[in-house]
Amino acid sequence: MSAEEKESPALVRTRASALTSAGPKSLVERGRDLLRNKEEAAEWLRKGLELRDAAPDDPRVRAPINPYAVTSAKEETKLRIAIEYGRLIKLGDPAEVAAKKLHMTGEDQEYAKAVHFFMPDALTKFADDEERRIRELVRKREEMLREAFCCFENGLELDPIHPELLCRLGDSYYFGHGINRNEEKAADVYRRAAERGHAEAQCALGVLYSSGEGVELDEAVAAVWLRKAAEQGNSDAQLFLGLAYQSGRGVPNDDAMAAFWIRKASERANETSAGENTH
Repeated sequence: MSAEEKESPALVRTRASALTSAGPKSLVERGRDLLRNKEEAAEWLRKGLELRDAAPDDPRVRAPINPYAVTSAKEETKLRIAIEYGRLIKLGDPAEVAAKKLHMTGEDQEYAKAVHFFMPDALTKFADDEERRIRELVRKREEMLREAFCCFENGLELDPIHPELLCRLGDSYYFGHGINRNEEKAADVYRRAAERGHAEAQCALGVLYSSGEGVELDEAVAAVWLRKAAEQGNSDAQLFLGLAYQSGRGVPNDDAMAAFWIRKASERANETSAGENTH
């Protein structure tokens, strides 16, 4: 046997030995990387939820004004009512209709008329200040929601199948939080979370199918997803599924099943409310 032939087995054994030792090490490293990615993804989710929940309510959505609210800024409240009263009248509401919408007394109306007549400059300044305040709140809200959206995206880059991150990204697309509203993308992301068993995403996808938002309207498919979420205890899905049985939308009309799921939804909602009150 030549010297070369004698050395070959040793070379083969050495190479195989190196591969054998490198394999487990590589698997361990990959496992550590995977765990690290999941932990970082969870941290991005936490940050995103904090930003989303801390974002101011949209001030452009007008809440009803309570003229009888006891506040430390009573005069400011009266001015807000006066401004809203004038705005409603400019939009075409008769004075009595505007007053009724704002639950105004006769005294409130007289005050509003006096402010508009005798203090137009002061009212204009107050309105301008209010407009600036609203613009700043809107800017802050959009900035925080945009940051939250980026957090959800960053988390999914690390863990692309994280159901909660997928659902929250779906919310962002559906409601237009931090990104332009896109029902098709919302449906796609909700589906990815729903297929991984996320009950809230299953319910959301069912609602989209029942209304034809972002997907082709299909009440039978909607009922399938609502059932999956309902069976996991999602109270919204339980209610929607009960209503579907009640009207025969996507499922046979069945009053007994309707009552069953609506009762389940009520029980679940009461349990949630009780749990919140204990904390």
